[in-house]
Amino acid sequence: MPFAWSTYRYERDGDLYAYRQSIGQAANKSVGNVGWTGRELVAFRLHLPSKTAYHNTRPPRRGNILVWEQSLDDRLDGVPLVLDARMETQSILYRTLWLFGTTLVAVAVTFALVIWWVVGYRPRLAPSEKSRSA
Repeated sequence: MPFAWSTYRYERDGDLYAYRQSIGQAANKSVGNVGWTGRELVAFRLHLPSKTAYHNTRPPRRGNILVWEQSLDDRLDGVPLVLDARMETQSILYRTLWLFGTTLVAVAVTFALVIWWVVGYRPRLAPSEKSRSA
């Protein structure tokens, strides 16, 4: 079975979505001598679709991208790693589309007001100039 070394859970937990992945022992197949020292890092990345309310890793480097790291020695020894994250139910895409939509409406209203002001603006003649033009 693919990814048999890992179990996943994604469920609703109140007002949040909960993601939990438990990573167990790897395939335990020898790759021979490829120059690894064991100090290398194995990293797992998770790109979340909404704001993060909780996670069990260090602060994200960029927005909603979480990174869990483990030394290669620990990974090869089968030390378990748990990826745990809680995120809001409203996606970032939803918020972004609303932001762009309201911005587009504001620009259209401003543009319409400027056009109305320019087209509707007529310089008023002073009373003395009105009598001369008649």
